Amino acid sequence: MTWCLIYVSHKKMRTSKITLSSIIFFFFLISVSIAGGLPEIPKDCLKDRLYCSQTYVEKMMVKNVMRNVARINVFAVLSKDDWESPNDVVHRFIDFDNWPAYAAYDGTNNIKIKRCFEMSPLFIGDTEIHRQYLYLKAKAPAPIFYIKARSVVHYWLTKPIPGAHLSASFEQQTNNTYVIPGEDILEGAEGIKYNSGEFHLRVDPVSGDYYLYFFALVVPEFDFLLKVAATHIELGYVSIFRGMFDL
Repeated sequence: MTWCLIYVSHKKMRTSKITLSSIIFFFFLISVSIAGGLPEIPKDCLKDRLYCSQTYVEKMMVKNVMRNVARINVFAVLSKDDWESPNDVVHRFIDFDNWPAYAAYDGTNNIKIKRCFEMSPLFIGDTEIHRQYLYLKAKAPAPIFYIKARSVVHYWLTKPIPGAHLSASFEQQTNNTYVIPGEDILEGAEGIKYNSGEFHLRVDPVSGDYYLYFFALVVPEFDFLLKVAATHIELGYVSIFRGMFDL
């Protein structure tokens, strides 16, 4: 069974027009860069601590438009003694109600999640769909200072790529209308034009520890100083993962 998450409102359910073919197409699109399997974690990346990250900006086609895209990579090692199985790691990741606490864990204020909740699941064929709404505020370079974003994002388990024990993909939705209790109607997404990526877990054959690979492609609404903004976005993701996995 394939697993998928969709973030929407519980006040008025609006099912996104999702098909298995669109899911397969997106997975092909985002997986091109790692089609040969998991990349090697950068040398000395995890030498002095349990996580590391990197970011850079590149030009690529996004929905038939050539854009500057921030590519964010986060890596972490999780002790096997803290987890019963890789599925427990996934369950921690999709514990969306606790994302505000995760983001606040390191006290940096790189990102503040103002609201985040998961709704009852839907099903498309044999695909289980979980739903969540996310409203955040992240640091950005002057004169913008911060990005405020509201969005609906889909997550789903996929066939593990070579080298991974578990693989999942995600993509922000931009074309639907969502009624959010206590907030303005959300038309598509606000603050971020594009946000998609992958999440992988590798089990070390010697130590049994879990290695986390997270890859995101992000296009904020503004293209001003994107290289600087990309660093802020990277730090926001790092804050969430540090809180999520006690790093």
